[in-house]
Amino acid sequence: MARTTFGLFERQRSQLSFWLVIGLIVLLVAVLEYAGVLIWMRGGLEQGVRPLLRTGALIVRVVRYPAELIRVATRRYTYVLDLELRYAESAAQLSELERLRQENQSLRTILEGEQATRSATGQQRRLAAVLSYAQPTIGLGNQDGLKEGSAIFVQGALIGKVTQLTEHQSQVKLLQSYGAGDLLLVQTETGVSGLLSGDGQDILFKELPIDAQVEVGQRVETSGQVGVLPRLYIGRIESIRREEGSPTQTAVIDQGVSLYRTSIVEVLP
Repeated sequence: MARTTFGLFERQRSQLSFWLVIGLIVLLVAVLEYAGVLIWMRGGLEQGVRPLLRTGALIVRVVRYPAELIRVATRRYTYVLDLELRYAESAAQLSELERLRQENQSLRTILEGEQATRSATGQQRRLAAVLSYAQPTIGLGNQDGLKEGSAIFVQGALIGKVTQLTEHQSQVKLLQSYGAGDLLLVQTETGVSGLLSGDGQDILFKELPIDAQVEVGQRVETSGQVGVLPRLYIGRIESIRREEGSPTQTAVIDQGVSLYRTSIVEVLP
């Protein structure tokens, strides 16, 4: 019991000492404030701390400047990446639209060619399988009613003629291989006439007067000559070649079809 009473007394004395010290400190501060000592001390502290504050502010600015540059550069880089992504998506969409436009144009050309050729010939054409692409050969011959010069079509476009026949096979000479002895008389849809031949790769619409009104996209069809009916669809003008000082110009014809992309052709006996 005496020990417990002694412990309580010690705690009370400690608390009393603590509050006594606090009171003395407050009293000391009040006396110093009244005497103006604290004002002088605050001024001295401010004078001493001010350079440190300026130095600290300078350090903060120095540290923040590169960080700000990095932040701005990162934001701009992200913006550029976003622009590049949007550009790539737009380019892909434009490419797809252009591909669809070209496909539609090719389909329209093929349909127009088929309609024009069928209305021009008024004859029944026969289907023939392509037997060889290395030396173009089809699976019809003289026993099937073909003869040399019979016209060969792919999807309505005249692509060549029969040159050599056996009983049930025929070789095909493509327009790209037409030489001086195979010239065709052809004309545009506006009536500009010329000669058609090949250079081994392209189909050429030659001997056009330099002042003739020919344009890219115009239809080209046969004019009619011995052994060749008129208005057989050939293709459309793809490009025009003009040489300085030449009195004529040459157009390159795009057919939109090819023997090498089909397994079946049509033959006009």
